[in-house]
Amino acid sequence: MVILAVIIVGGLAYIYSQPNNGSANNTQTNNTPSANQNTQNITISGNEFSFSPSEIRVKNGQPVKIIFTNNGQFPHNWKVDEFNAITPTAQTGQTTEVTFTPNQTGTFQYYCAVTGHKDRGMVGNLVVE
Repeated sequence: MVILAVIIVGGLAYIYSQPNNGSANNTQTNNTPSANQNTQNITISGNEFSFSPSEIRVKNGQPVKIIFTNNGQFPHNWKVDEFNAITPTAQTGQTTEVTFTPNQTGTFQYYCAVTGHKDRGMVGNLVVE
């Protein structure tokens, strides 16, 4: 019995001293970027009646998160028709967001979709490269 116990203990010690070769207990290292690391975060502010910045550049095929802050006195939002992207309308001092993935290159107009604001010049350019 003592010999059997020594063999079992020695065998277990040997197994646990070996490097983990892909067993189910293997801890994965994070070599793959997460979706959040690929997302292009763009901060935009709006007021009467303009955006800052008035031009933004993003990469085609990569998610874009627009973080829009209303610095004006009237409600505002941010919209680009070609990608069906629009932030919720923000009141003074509020920040809203929208995430979308551009699927074509080119220059696209973004604007405030609140009635009359686009006509008053609240527009900008989204350049997708």
